[in-house]
Amino acid sequence: MKNRNLWEMIKCCLNPKVIGGVLVVIALFYFFAPQLLKYSGFLVILICPLSMILMMSMMNRSNHTSDENNQP
Repeated sequence: MKNRNLWEMIKCCLNPKVIGGVLVVIALFYFFAPQLLKYSGFLVILICPLSMILMMSMMNRSNHTSDENNQP
């Protein structure tokens, strides 16, 4: 039961847009600035917080548009 809850929490952190963005940044590091490649592990750790920030901003944006539509 605990493993299922853990897996659900992990799935919330795995936003495909954020993972793709992190992979693009790591690829750019590899080709253009190999000395910065040592920070790629840090970017992988940041996937979950970046996903949460992206999710909050998208929810906030959808709330603003729905509020504007409900105005008389």
